[in-house]
Amino acid sequence: MEKILVLSDIHYPLPESELFEDIIFKENPDKVFLLGDNIDNYGTNYDLLDLYKEFIERFSVIFPLEKTAIILGDNDYQGDERIIRYINSLRKLNSNAFTYTYKNLFLFHGNIENGNHAMELLGKYAGLAMKGINKTLLPELLMKRIRSTYNIEKDKIVLAGHIHYLGRVNGGVFCGTLNTTPIIYKGKDSLGYVIIESNNSEIDYEDIKINTTFKLYF
Repeated sequence: MEKILVLSDIHYPLPESELFEDIIFKENPDKVFLLGDNIDNYGTNYDLLDLYKEFIERFSVIFPLEKTAIILGDNDYQGDERIIRYINSLRKLNSNAFTYTYKNLFLFHGNIENGNHAMELLGKYAGLAMKGINKTLLPELLMKRIRSTYNIEKDKIVLAGHIHYLGRVNGGVFCGTLNTTPIIYKGKDSLGYVIIESNNSEIDYEDIKINTTFKLYF
């Protein structure tokens, strides 16, 4: 039985981000998929590339990079071409730094606004408004947009992050965060990770398990 751990929005070096090490030791996966915003230098003096190297060095001590897919998001890329060159230089599973297809899974961070700050702000406040109506409305709409933007086939399951939502929606799964700072979602709706266990050539939704780390924080 192959076991895959999916971590999104770790936001290293925030203190709670260090839980990624405990989770890897606990789950003992065969593969790890990192879905972007793996690091975050916002409000710090860290150089983005130096911080990524620090994170990768720490990660690689406990899990082999050649069994890892590393996807870039918005906070850990920021339009810095050095980051793409560095990530592409690593011996890892994916050759494209922004997407990865494994079996019938499609991995993408979820930042379809492509670094447009105004769009990010609009999305945040629209998301807060939508959450007040129905907490799954924003994830459902974003998942539809991702599938449309990338012309994803119906039989593929999308794994995404970005909005810090943890849960399954039509067309895919949002894989949560290790960041306790609320963006749109917080607590049990955001904190956690995903485990996939399957021996089959294709992944079923029944193979995908949501794991919350909410109780570890509060």
